[in-house]
Amino acid sequence: TPFGEPQVAYIKDQAGEAWVALEVPPLGRALVTVDFLDGEEARARDWRLVRVQADATAGEARGFSLSMNLDAEGLARFPALPPGDYAFTAYGGPYRRVLRSGAVVAGQEVQVTVPLRGLATGGPR
Repeated sequence: TPFGEPQVAYIKDQAGEAWVALEVPPLGRALVTVDFLDGEEARARDWRLVRVQADATAGEARGFSLSMNLDAEGLARFPALPPGDYAFTAYGGPYRRVLRSGAVVAGQEVQVTVPLRGLATGGPR
């Protein structure tokens, strides 16, 4: 069945035991680097304010969405994503939403860089 499709398990009132077999399809990974174009000082100051959202736009995962906080290095790590085409959007703090695309492949890691420039300095480029 496609990723995320609900499955229903029926259990009778007097059932002595029950079990369900679940199968997780092979997943991919994404490493998103946010490039603070306003420099190291902006990254050191603002990394806690920025999140990255991964939205599946095509493939079996279409409609899947997950967001992560940045770490101090300006990275958002998505350790398990269903394969498909994704829009990775960085947003938060004094920054406009900036989107970059990437394809997630089962068993592999896609690396995407999203540039951010503060609104006061002219927005993203």
